[in-house]
Parts: sequence; C-alpha cells; structure tokens
Amino acid sequence: MGAVETLIVWEDLETLRITLRNPRTSEEIIVNISPAEESKGTHLKDQAGADLEVVEKVTLIEWFAEVYKKFGANLEFVTGKMPVEVN
Repeated sequence: MGAVETLIVWEDLETLRITLRNPRTSEEIIVNISPAEESKGTHLKDQAGADLEVVEKVTLIEWFAEVYKKFGANLEFVTGKMPVEVN
C-alpha cells in the first residue's frame, strides 16, 4: 500500500505477535502483547470466557522481518551500536 516507506524497529523489541482461534466460531484474532502480559494468560479467553487456541506465536520483530517486503517497505533495526538496513 506504500503507507510506510521505512519501518524502524528496536532490535530488542520483546513484543509477541500471537494468532488465536476461537474453536467455536473459527474466528482468528491477532494480539500483540508483552511477555509480562503473556504470562498473565488473559489473552487466552474471549469476552464470553471461551478458551482460545494459540495458532501461531512469534516475536513481532520476526514477523516484521518476514513480511516487510510484502508491504513495499524497507526495514531498519536500531541497535545500541548503529542502524542496520535490511534490503
């Protein structure tokens, strides 16, 4: 879509991208949460209290590295050292 030309990501970003499925409805939702939020487990239930299944769990940074080209963007990692461009 071209909305973002360059995506700049902190290399130590700990956010998780979790795809969940409601077994009753087969609806899938994606949540981006911190490891601390994940340990609470509140993301594993929907509003009605139904248990949700984890379909996929990756770090958000891994997901960005896999899909950034699909969006026509450049990806740069910011480190404590210097930016590294991925083409």
